Amino acid sequence: MKITPLDIQQQQFKKTRGRYDAGEVDSFLEMVRMEMEEVLRENSELRDELKKTKNRLSELVEHERTLKDAIISTQKVVEDIKANAQKEAEIITAEARLDADKIIGNAHEQIRKLTEDVQELKRQRVRVESELQAILNSHLKLLEATSESAAHSDAEADKVALLGKK
Repeated sequence: MKITPLDIQQQQFKKTRGRYDAGEVDSFLEMVRMEMEEVLRENSELRDELKKTKNRLSELVEHERTLKDAIISTQKVVEDIKANAQKEAEIITAEARLDADKIIGNAHEQIRKLTEDVQELKRQRVRVESELQAILNSHLKLLEATSESAAHSDAEADKVALLGKK
């Protein structure tokens, strides 16, 4: 049975010969003692539970702080990684452009050299054709001269043969 402060205040004891009944007072005091023990025990349990809850809350607050710090650190690391990746991408792009410029420059140089080589080969062809033409012309003249000489020799031989028949 729960005793309230009002129950204690309103408790009345029988009086016998101007005194309170000792058994009634003792019985009431025993009830108050038992109730007080119960309240003190509950109070102690609640204090222990409160202490445990406060400790757990402190732990959770510390975990929350640690998690927040970890999240902030992670966000910073992510931002740093993004910034580094952006810088690296810019460097790679710049290097690729330089390499492309070098390749294009080399290609232009090769085209220039090939053009010069083609021009030189054309000049050599014209020179060789001219030289061959000159050789052919000189051989043709030599053939004509040889043919005329042979015709002249044949005519002389014919004359000699005619004269020898006469």
